[in-house]
Amino acid sequence: MNALDDKIRDYYRAQRMPDERVAGILAAARRENRRVLWFHPYRLAAAAALVLLLGGATLWWGVPRALAGRVAAEVAQTHLKAYAPEVVGDCFDRVGAGLDRLDFPLKPSLEAALPEGLTVLGGRYCTVQGEPAAQILMVDAEGRRCTLFVALSDDTRLARVRAGEYEINGVRVHIWHDAGRLFAMAV
Repeated sequence: MNALDDKIRDYYRAQRMPDERVAGILAAARRENRRVLWFHPYRLAAAAALVLLLGGATLWWGVPRALAGRVAAEVAQTHLKAYAPEVVGDCFDRVGAGLDRLDFPLKPSLEAALPEGLTVLGGRYCTVQGEPAAQILMVDAEGRRCTLFVALSDDTRLARVRAGEYEINGVRVHIWHDAGRLFAMAV
């Protein structure tokens, strides 16, 4: 049976496809590869990176606005509770000395940031979005109660809070940054 196997093998080795037919098959394969190239792993990876980049940018720009809204809501809610001061004092220095666990100044370096005619009554410890803060109790020239919240914002997520004006439950909240601190005034 060896001889028969050899003859069959020789017969098929001698069979050859015409060159035109081989060229047509190769051309068709190249055309098919061009259509499939869109699904190439590099292109898919680039598309995925673009989607992640755009999604991350959207999230990054949206976080400060949402965080500022949460800060404003927390400040307004605490302002409405009208807690009594833990430290009584008629100026920022006296209140700051009484709240000695806070290692930052309570008075804004920009005098224009506060409305004129405010009288400091005292202060207490509090938190703003989980960060240690001071709550300074004041009254304005018309006798309305005002509350100033001060927290460190350097190296905390409070640094990303956008400055601005907010109104929450009838309370106006003005948020700004000054010398590495977050200030929020509720009236």
